[in-house]
Amino acid sequence: MYVRLAFSIATSIDPDILIIDEALSVGDQRFQKKCIDRIMEFKKRGKTILFCSHSMYHVSLLCKEAIWLHQGTICSSGLTNHVIQAYEDFYRSKKIINSSSNTKQQPSREKKLVQLRALTLLNKHNEEVKQITHGEKIRIKIQSQNLQNQKYHYGIAIKRNDGLVCFATSTQIDHHPPTNKNEVIVDIKEFSLLSGKYEIIGAIIDDTGNLTLDSKAKKLTVKKDHECIGVTDIKRQWII
Repeated sequence: MYVRLAFSIATSIDPDILIIDEALSVGDQRFQKKCIDRIMEFKKRGKTILFCSHSMYHVSLLCKEAIWLHQGTICSSGLTNHVIQAYEDFYRSKKIINSSSNTKQQPSREKKLVQLRALTLLNKHNEEVKQITHGEKIRIKIQSQNLQNQKYHYGIAIKRNDGLVCFATSTQIDHHPPTNKNEVIVDIKEFSLLSGKYEIIGAIIDDTGNLTLDSKAKKLTVKKDHECIGVTDIKRQWII
């Protein structure tokens, strides 16, 4: 009630600078709609708005520039979509680190019959990359050492830095037979995942497709100027 009253008073006097602190998180839908309409009116008139919120949707909607504060320290500042990306990456990483802090894997001493020697990420110019732009072509090259010349399947997976598996497939899933080749390539013509930090995983799988024999991972950062919401940007056309 106090927040609603404060917002009504602040906006009724036509200020040059409007400071809003989580006003959209209280009240019913009618009040929230009224707040948004009033803020958008101020924005169109060129007023200065200082908007404090944990709602990334509203920050991206209302703000051209943003500052991310963490425990009183500025962690990032600049264009809104860049700051939001840094903020979400931080909290996704924090989530996965906390969930895995008590699980330590012991290194395997078993001698592997097949080894994944190298996993390489390449752009359209065949240059090794650690960062790409959304929609760019990427080539994943997997190289192995097959000690017994047996046939295996290959697989790839893409995990976001909070552990979410965004995509995974294999030669078996894509209806290719097992192979004894020491190098396979996967071409992704348009990398459609949104901005963020990802892990590209390459794996060698047994001929049944059930057992992962070896794997490697490479980190990949994706940048996108115009941000959508969710995991991927699906091609679409509005008909209105």
